[in-house]
Amino acid sequence: MDIKRAVLRMEGDTFNVEIPSGNVRIGKGALAPMELMLVAVGGCTAMDVQYILRKMRYDFQMEVVVEGSRRKEHPKIYERITITYNVEGDVPQRAVERAVGLSLTRYCSATAMISATTDIEYVIVLNGQEVKRGQKKPLEG
Repeated sequence: MDIKRAVLRMEGDTFNVEIPSGNVRIGKGALAPMELMLVAVGGCTAMDVQYILRKMRYDFQMEVVVEGSRRKEHPKIYERITITYNVEGDVPQRAVERAVGLSLTRYCSATAMISATTDIEYVIVLNGQEVKRGQKKPLEG
């Protein structure tokens, strides 16, 4: 879905954000905008990987952990983000690597956008064992 509009209505120290697919709250006592950035990156790539592996007809469970470190000075952008894909199930390593690779090089708009200013590292953990670690290259062109 291509979001064309987001409306942020101030309600005390927070904002109620209305988008076509639902609502979220940001601000004091709610999600911080930069936390939402991590959610966007993780959600985008997680949905890609899930879709690709399900299309390959694998039965699995997955948890994606996104960690970011920010600059100390303003603007406090993320300097580095690490995305860890924890996959459990009867899935070949090469299938998980392919799904993550396709997400990070072709499909995930959020990682493509943020990689222009942020180093993105990824880690693949399959059935409790780390099987691959790498860097996402910035989008070219």
